[in-house]
Amino acid sequence: MDSNQQTKWSQFLSLIVVFFFWGFVAANNDILIPVFKKWFVLSQVQSQLVAWAFYVAYFVGSVIFFIISLKSDILQKFGYKKTLAVGLCLSAVGAFLFVPAALAANFWFFLSALFIVGLGFSVQQIVANPLAIKMGSPETGAHRLTLAGGINSLGTTIGPILLGIILFGMGNKEDSQPKTDHLSKIEIVKTEYLTHKNELSQNITELRKDKQDDPAKVQEVIATVEKNISSLDTEIQSIDQNLSANDSQVDAYTKKLGEIKEKSTSIQY
Repeated sequence: MDSNQQTKWSQFLSLIVVFFFWGFVAANNDILIPVFKKWFVLSQVQSQLVAWAFYVAYFVGSVIFFIISLKSDILQKFGYKKTLAVGLCLSAVGAFLFVPAALAANFWFFLSALFIVGLGFSVQQIVANPLAIKMGSPETGAHRLTLAGGINSLGTTIGPILLGIILFGMGNKEDSQPKTDHLSKIEIVKTEYLTHKNELSQNITELRKDKQDDPAKVQEVIATVEKNISSLDTEIQSIDQNLSANDSQVDAYTKKLGEIKEKSTSIQY
């Protein structure tokens, strides 16, 4: 290759857009974890599968690419741009699968779609790094790769901010101010009990709207959630009768709330 070859900026700018969206999408996985955990009533381990499904796709994609490359040099055979296009299409398919996954409200469907997105990113990353070096003089290849990496970091930085605004809004000063400044410890614990009770009540409301799944299964889950609400009511009544509770009693109520929340997250639906 000619060492005096000029950087193909028009093509390189298109490439760094790909680098930007790698960072943008990957950084948003952490925001999806609490959203999925609450929506699907997941345990902590299950919710971490959101990040696992995306990043394990990188490993799987790299291994598959390596095995194939032992027999055939894909990049030389099909070309960098065509292989990159395949990776982009693969990620696009995974992204579009989020629509039927949302309609089906199926957590495992979401994970599969996220895995496909990550698989496409794996192919893109394998291709894009050497392609960035080839888009001009080899002497300035490291500079182009550094610039592309910087754009990737930019996507990682602003991705969570933008998605956070989309999902949760801008918020305001009143929302950020603590609402429990003048409450005693036992009143704060009671507030936490009531908050969890409201969350479970909303879950029941959503479950009763479910017309797609087996009514018997839905009713079974509702009955389980109602048991947890009954346990919360029992503890709330106990708190009302013991508003002068000492620290050890407050700790006992807090521990009990944690046990009830653990039961809530373990509900399989």
